[in-house]
Amino acid sequence: LVSRETPGALIASPGMAAQQARALAHDGPVSALDGGAIRVRADTICLHSDTPGALKIAQAVHAALNRG
Repeated sequence: LVSRETPGALIASPGMAAQQARALAHDGPVSALDGGAIRVRADTICLHSDTPGALKIAQAVHAALNRG
């Protein structure tokens, strides 16, 4: 986790958010701010409703997670 004010911390692309959420849900590697890949054990995924395009991001994440 990093501050939302940190450049690159916020994923605003619905496709990228969906990919990241799916990787988290399946214990796969996720992208780190430095461009590397790390594994994270996550129990929850947080979506901020004040992010521009939040509804489209939420819909993409929902679709990705429900694909199994």
